[in-house]
Amino acid sequence: MKQINNKNFPLLIMFVLNLALVGCVEYKEPPMIYEPNASYLPPAVIDSIEPADSAVAGVREIVIKGANFSTNPYFNQVYFDKYLGYIKSSTQNTIRVYRPPIYGDSITISIVVHGSLSIARFPSFYKIQNPIFPFNSGEIVNTRPSEMLMSMELDNSNNLYIAKSMYIYKITSPTQITLFKTCSPADLARIYDIRFGPGGYLYIAAAKTRIWRTRGESGNTLELYVNFGSSAGNLEKVEFDEYGNLFTGKTRGLFVATPLKTIINTSRYSANYTIGDIRVFNNEVYVYASYSGTDPSIPKRAIWKNTIYHTGNAVDSVGQPQLVLDITNVAGFQQAEISSFTFDCDGLIYMCMKNALPGQSFYVLESDGSITPFYMENILPSVLDQVVWGNGKELYLNRGRSVTGADSVQIYKVGTAKDGAPYFGRNL
Repeated sequence: MKQINNKNFPLLIMFVLNLALVGCVEYKEPPMIYEPNASYLPPAVIDSIEPADSAVAGVREIVIKGANFSTNPYFNQVYFDKYLGYIKSSTQNTIRVYRPPIYGDSITISIVVHGSLSIARFPSFYKIQNPIFPFNSGEIVNTRPSEMLMSMELDNSNNLYIAKSMYIYKITSPTQITLFKTCSPADLARIYDIRFGPGGYLYIAAAKTRIWRTRGESGNTLELYVNFGSSAGNLEKVEFDEYGNLFTGKTRGLFVATPLKTIINTSRYSANYTIGDIRVFNNEVYVYASYSGTDPSIPKRAIWKNTIYHTGNAVDSVGQPQLVLDITNVAGFQQAEISSFTFDCDGLIYMCMKNALPGQSFYVLESDGSITPFYMENILPSVLDQVVWGNGKELYLNRGRSVTGADSVQIYKVGTAKDGAPYFGRNL
């Protein structure tokens, strides 16, 4: 064993002592995680939720009532299980949150308020119903899969009719689709719109000057209803008022055929307009039209309404256009285009739009004039082309005009909290 040199031993002792002295610095406690003298907000409390117990299809907002919420929405966090909800507004006692894109029968709702140490939890499980269902997806996709689904309509029994190319199909249940009519005339090579009207017929517009009608393969044969003539141009829309007057149009204005088939050129939307959709509500005909002219006072894309004037049951004329919505003047919607619109029983307008808010395609024109997505969260598909109200509290949405292929063409059934406005043609 090697011996320590006696001469170096004192030096070694001094070195060890120096190390010990250097290591003996003052001990500092770590900062406290919990500050006992800090002030915190009182714990939030959830007293009730509206709708109570469950949010059925069509409920767009959930209202949470309680105490000690922040008046700043950004200082509240509402969780549906692990999903962080999108808050619309908040006060000290109420939080309004948009319907989340989840559903189930045992969802826990909890709230975290910035500055409070506790988490508020609603003591009961909450139910959120699935609001959207693909309707007859496999059959619709597999029936002429290369064709765009141009139009759909429902009868009074809620049977669904769809038009692909020159073929009309009837869907009586989510698993049953049958051929309703093959439209063989040359000017019905592509059907653009179908709508039920007088006599229980299905009326057809196909971008020609003539409107046809049929009762299907088992009923009368396809027959010409009215020829508007070359001055009307190609017609792509069909709509009826409560007396059976037919409204139609496209690029040469708005035209009417009375129940006796008298043709009226209304002289509305006749120059530099393209009519995209037509609906009758409360004795007024509503028109969505784009404008390509140079008059700066005319909106490029807008919904208009015109009072309908009758003599007896026949239309005499329609009034001057009154602006309902200038879509180009709404922040975030300046480039938007409306492909289809309809009404609920209270007169609110529901619209399919493209080139609007990211990830959204279906909107409501609220009573205050604002435009909001039907569901703020991404619950509905990002592309939708047509909306038709059923005979109750359900909407049908068509995604089949602007997209094609087995992964895209689809019809969705969406529950709502309201009835739709009448489609007069179904009852004539």
